[in-house]
Amino acid sequence: MRALLTLLLLTAATAHALPDLRLDVDILAGDVRTEVKSFATGACELQPADLCVGGPGARKLLRFGVLATNVGDEDLVMGTPNATDVLPNGDPTWVFSACPSHNHWHFQAFARYELRARGGTEAVMTGQKRSFCIEDTKPEESLGAGPTRRYCCRGTDACEMPGIQGIQVGWGDLYGSTLDCQWIDVTEVPPGDYDLVVILNPGGVLCGVGGICESNPDNNIGIVPVTLAGPSATEPAPRVKVKGGRKTRRAGRTVKVAWQTHMKGGQKALRVQDVFYSLDGGATFELIETGLGGKVRKVSWTVPAGTTSEQAVIKVVAWSQAGQRGVGMGKPFRIEP
Repeated sequence: MRALLTLLLLTAATAHALPDLRLDVDILAGDVRTEVKSFATGACELQPADLCVGGPGARKLLRFGVLATNVGDEDLVMGTPNATDVLPNGDPTWVFSACPSHNHWHFQAFARYELRARGGTEAVMTGQKRSFCIEDTKPEESLGAGPTRRYCCRGTDACEMPGIQGIQVGWGDLYGSTLDCQWIDVTEVPPGDYDLVVILNPGGVLCGVGGICESNPDNNIGIVPVTLAGPSATEPAPRVKVKGGRKTRRAGRTVKVAWQTHMKGGQKALRVQDVFYSLDGGATFELIETGLGGKVRKVSWTVPAGTTSEQAVIKVVAWSQAGQRGVGMGKPFRIEP
């Protein structure tokens, strides 16, 4: 009887083969870096389906690579995206990215990116990348990977099942650090020591064939220590002073915005400059110009037609090659019709 019971338990335990995603912590730890990158107001990264930066202009990004490998006994099959599918919390399961670098459907709950204080458990900043295209991109020979891609995001891609998303056994889905949105926007994060935390399948909603989810969620998380360096004697922040102010401007007119930027090492030490305006005394800002070179010290600005303000302000932000930020605020001025 005991032998029969053991056999039944073993049979039940192995009745369903399961997928199992494993986060490659070595890939994560070996591909962490910061970058300052400029985003125009209409950039794809600011569109609702791809929103992954805090705003337009130059942003400081913590980039990293993520490799999720299926080390289980069953393919992870997400199937064909359906716009009417919803997650348990009511959010859409799939979103379509129309950006040229994507142009395919993304699954909304594949991974979560967090930046935590060193040794902490609460997120200081969360990566805004919420959606992922799930497909075979990297075979792992040590796991007996098959020779052919089985799943790929677009119906026009070359694989066994074009347009069906998933990861077959022995294959991984690699999100390299160079990909759009493969980052956490740390522009407003103070310098200090942090932990970069990546969690696969954070809501436990990824399922394989027959709706059966992962066999081992314990290998879904990776934690890597990172340090965000602040200004120092060797890597100072630029000093910015906006000229003018306290004048009345007319809506619809074109005016000159001028400033001074001082930087140890001169113009070559400057990476990029941005110019913004505010109509509410600096509570919120709109972009005038982004991606300006280190030699630029003035731009033309057409005051938006139909606007009025008693507390209009110009802001100039300069970034050094070392990723340090300097901010200059002009004196308030009026805008009249």
